Amino acid sequence: MRAIGARGLWIAFFSTFATICFLDALRLTTVAEVAVINAASPFITGALAWLFRGERERWPTVVASLFALLGVIVMFDTAASRDHLIGNLLALVMTISLAATLVILGHGRAASMLPVTCLSASLCPIVVLPIAIPGAASEMTFIYLALFGVIQFGLGLLLLTMGTRKGRQRSLLASRQA
Repeated sequence: MRAIGARGLWIAFFSTFATICFLDALRLTTVAEVAVINAASPFITGALAWLFRGERERWPTVVASLFALLGVIVMFDTAASRDHLIGNLLALVMTISLAATLVILGHGRAASMLPVTCLSASLCPIVVLPIAIPGAASEMTFIYLALFGVIQFGLGLLLLTMGTRKGRQRSLLASRQA
């Protein structure tokens, strides 16, 4: 855990923030809108990689990014309720936080970031504890939340972390061969 350094702490921060925003976005807006806004994640990741690391994308990717941005803008219907707009904004913040996580994950040394995944998962309940209402969830809801935490969040974050590292390794190998 000590080996994660400042980079790992930033990843844990953005990952925790993205998770909390994701859950609140789902509470305030539709799953479809959260999914569409989150679909812009690869393009936002590319934009952040260009902005902070100078990575360049090909023109078709830039054009696709602009269309994804247009889709996100369309999702922000000004006639929607206040909660709905806040939910969409939280989904956008979640997407940007996830993109920042990926940019930081893909940069730097190849040390394992799996402890960061554990740290992020541990921070989420600690951060929301001050506003939590213990016992508010029914037994069935609690089971769903436990399944979400283990399968969708835990396994998903684990695979994302491992996949980002594998992708970086392949990219480095391809650049060395070129």
